[in-house]
Amino acid sequence: GIYCAARKAATVPYRCIIPHTTMPKQFRAALLLLGAAARPYIKIAEPLQDAVVYGEDDGTGQNIRGVRLVLHYYDLPDDGYDRLRVVTRVDRGYTNTLGPPLPDSTLTLSSRLGTHFLEIVLRDRDEPDGDFGDAATVTYDLVPAPGDAILREAGEVKDVEGVIRPRGDELSHAACLDRRERPIRVVLAGQLQLGGQSMLALEQARRLPLIKTWSGRRAFSLDFAFAIPPQPNRTTGPLEPLLKALDVPVHKFYTQIPGHLVREWGRGNTTNRLSSILAAARHLDDLAEDVRGIIQPFVDVVKGADIFSFTNHENHRHDDRTMVEAARLAGVPHILCEPSNLWWGSLPT
Repeated sequence: GIYCAARKAATVPYRCIIPHTTMPKQFRAALLLLGAAARPYIKIAEPLQDAVVYGEDDGTGQNIRGVRLVLHYYDLPDDGYDRLRVVTRVDRGYTNTLGPPLPDSTLTLSSRLGTHFLEIVLRDRDEPDGDFGDAATVTYDLVPAPGDAILREAGEVKDVEGVIRPRGDELSHAACLDRRERPIRVVLAGQLQLGGQSMLALEQARRLPLIKTWSGRRAFSLDFAFAIPPQPNRTTGPLEPLLKALDVPVHKFYTQIPGHLVREWGRGNTTNRLSSILAAARHLDDLAEDVRGIIQPFVDVVKGADIFSFTNHENHRHDDRTMVEAARLAGVPHILCEPSNLWWGSLPT
């Protein structure tokens, strides 16, 4: 009886493989799975994630470089090359469409020097671009090749109609600099990736130390402050060797909010709460020890500076406010907020 039951069970087939599912339903489910897997998609083979890319100069003098892209297409239908198109989006800003027909798997994308976030999707000829939720993505640093000149020399600046440039001695209005015992110390805060902010830092790093007082002494000294992020692969960047080549010290500091304050202030609200506490304090000594410990690494960098300069960014306004209040408590007399680079699509706040 046992053997007969087992043999009978062995001959009761397929509809028992998935309980409560009949054979026609299984077949339709398999077709749905095949249809989902067969949707065309794209992968980015080059550049690799977090790669440093030496772009090709386009010769315009506008710090635009060509980035080599290698794309791999998958599950294309028979008429895919004639019907599909590639849609790219850079830094969640402008979009660009290539095709139909589909472009070659190797192509060149022109971008400004800097750190970029690239998204690429495949879309049908008449299909909307969509929200890029299914995009292939990559983040890369587009940097100048060694030896490339990315800053204009003074002689290369052309007068533009309607623009009045200063004439004569650059420091003719600042004779008081000669009475100072030391150069004006400027501390720039920013990221070590290349972008509009870092191009400003490079301009200041090259030009400010060259300015002399009437007696021939240096008028300015320059330092760069960089907050080390939690990501271990972002502790440096292409800007660091460029600054060091100009003898500009790079000060790296790390700040962390203790766990008990995160719980007290509420996760997601910590920076806003910290900036409010700093704004209410008149002196560093007014702060509780655990709060002061958060900003002390930053205070150590900017203490003694005459000017603290940073670039405003709408998405980091609470971080910006924290830096402003911490610099004030550190005794920095002048705090300069540069407007953000509007090309990135972020208006100043």
